[in-house]
Amino acid sequence: DNYQPLTFEGFCEVLQVTSESEKEEVHNILQELENEYVLVKNKKRKYMHLRDANMYIGKINIKAKGFGFISCNDLSSDVYVSKDDINGSLNNDEVLFKLVPSRKKGPSISAKVLKVLSRGIKYIVGEVVKENNKYYLKSDDVLFKTVLEIRNLNGAVPEHKVKVEIFEYISDKKALCDVIEIIGHKNDVGVDVASVASKYGFVQDFSKEVYEEINNLNVDYDYEYKRRRDLTSKLIVTIDGADAKDLDDAVTVEKLPNGNYLLGVYIADVSFYVRENTHLDQAAFERSTSVYLVDRVIPMLPHKLSNDLCSLNPYTEKLIIGCEMEINKDGEVLNSEIFEGYIKTYARLTYEEVNKVLKNNPNTAITDPKIIKLIYDMHELSQILTKQRLLRGSLEFNIPEGKIIVNDQGEVIDIQLRVHDQAERIIEEFMIITNETVAQRIYWLELPFLYRVHDEPNEQKLKKFFLIAKNLGYKVKNKGKKITPLEIQNILEDISEEDQGLHTVLLRMMAKAVYSEKNIGHFGLASKYYTHFTSPIRRYSDLVVHRLIRKYLFEHNIHKDEIERLTKIVIEAAHQTSVRERDAIDCENEVNDMKKAEYMEKYVGEEFEGVISSVTNFGMFVMLPNTVEGLVHVLDMHDDYYIYIEDLMMLIGERTKRKYRIGDKVKVRLLSANKQTREINFDLVYNKNIKKVKKASGQRGKNRHSGWDHEKRRKYRHRSKQKSSS
Repeated sequence: DNYQPLTFEGFCEVLQVTSESEKEEVHNILQELENEYVLVKNKKRKYMHLRDANMYIGKINIKAKGFGFISCNDLSSDVYVSKDDINGSLNNDEVLFKLVPSRKKGPSISAKVLKVLSRGIKYIVGEVVKENNKYYLKSDDVLFKTVLEIRNLNGAVPEHKVKVEIFEYISDKKALCDVIEIIGHKNDVGVDVASVASKYGFVQDFSKEVYEEINNLNVDYDYEYKRRRDLTSKLIVTIDGADAKDLDDAVTVEKLPNGNYLLGVYIADVSFYVRENTHLDQAAFERSTSVYLVDRVIPMLPHKLSNDLCSLNPYTEKLIIGCEMEINKDGEVLNSEIFEGYIKTYARLTYEEVNKVLKNNPNTAITDPKIIKLIYDMHELSQILTKQRLLRGSLEFNIPEGKIIVNDQGEVIDIQLRVHDQAERIIEEFMIITNETVAQRIYWLELPFLYRVHDEPNEQKLKKFFLIAKNLGYKVKNKGKKITPLEIQNILEDISEEDQGLHTVLLRMMAKAVYSEKNIGHFGLASKYYTHFTSPIRRYSDLVVHRLIRKYLFEHNIHKDEIERLTKIVIEAAHQTSVRERDAIDCENEVNDMKKAEYMEKYVGEEFEGVISSVTNFGMFVMLPNTVEGLVHVLDMHDDYYIYIEDLMMLIGERTKRKYRIGDKVKVRLLSANKQTREINFDLVYNKNIKKVKKASGQRGKNRHSGWDHEKRRKYRHRSKQKSSS
């Protein structure tokens, strides 16, 4: 509290340092702190903390027009930096910056970059080109303006799509790089998708060492069957998408004589096959998740495991970790048990066929009376669980989601609206209650564990959302009190079909769910205890959770040394799985946006009906019924000068008073669609007597889901027709 800037001599005096050797040591320490940007020296040669000099360290995000924003952990919000103050920094660079009064209209405070501390981009994907007997990389990232000269081609030739490693930035204008991965010829089928995957560090194949370990697996199944619980006589089924091959969960429900339900959820025992400190484990850790793209799955584990040994395929004995729960008619778990076992699933069901049964569709392929009764029992229990979850305030988002259909050449032939129906809800509810049960069981052991957590949203952002909702006519009961999930859910339930874009607005304002060694609860699910236990084939987090369960509940290995080791493992896994999950989501979204833009390229000039999904100060986004979304820029709204009213998320014409807000239905013309930039641009069609309006494919359907950690939502975004690579 009594801190004051001091010179080198001042530090020596305070520390009572007199000898030359001690002074040299103090000087070296101060120099090290200055080099690490903990301290900075002012004009009076006094050392002071960075913040006292109004200086900070952050990561810069540069936009297409040259300006940017710097994010910094020590500041509450991102800081604007003008094109003139970027000082040679590139996108994602770590920079030292100073807060300065803004010289132009806009934010009162902006940033000025003082120094680039480290370059943010080390690897980049693009096309090899040859100019003047030199080879260069034409980057896929249109914002990356630095000239990249390739020094080592490693077998690549012009028109190859490659990934390079930048080994030297000569300046912000030029860098040197080596090819480290050849993705394929730029015109080859699927290279566009593979290039995006490579950008995020996801590759299809595994190392030779990984395959050797799998081939050398030696399992004594007879021994395992003797020591595990035999569940092969139970009526256990899997319910997945028709094209799924990595079946990691199976379920059953029994009605008990006391009126309660016995829910059994049985998860592939991946941790039995994937042991710590192996090449296989390291590969899984590096990927941390399977990635589901429009034309392929890039698995976390090789297919021999993900689609065969671990997958709970029907009529085959499989090793599992089970969780059985007795649940009453109020949706409360009365008691539970977690154990090792083995099962033989009775049937491999699909969402489509189960939904047919629940809708009394006579065309269903499911005719077995035992299975039909089981489906109705499961549906009955899932409805109880849904009701209980919503009563406590779990958030339900209604956000349209597209399904991109491609042919064997990788070309998009259709985009349909994905429907989230009753069968999907059954599995979602069963996975959520299982994850909660497992998390609560381990929490009370007070041992290291990997939780799935979701922090409370930023209060200011929520108040902004409430203001927008209120101005759109919705009742907001909160009056300065702490905001609860239940209050948010009450608003979500009231949102009309026309204002569904508010769901997306709110979702963007919420914190991101992550993995953590600390349990802070899950706000979106209104859950005190939550983890990811149910998908170890495709998520490394779940694999870690299985290993911890084995240590604590099966082996009872809770010695001090082991606890210390596991604590370190959990902390490392929490960081890695959170980062790679974000990478996978960004990768999937980028591929989807690219393919949507590619699909729309052939419709330039045509007209569509759409709904305004978001409004900003630079225009509005319009979503077509098939979930394709594009921008109507204010500069393309020629009938008037439009003013943005932030509290209403509305654009209003200064002269005509014409208003545009979330949920408004509009007719638009496709101006442009660019696969490389992934951008789609519309302009408005003002003539109401339009003779030809092309309706995009896809129908609006039931699409409500928890929006938080939906167990299989990402898993089935890829197309129905799988290639052999999946």
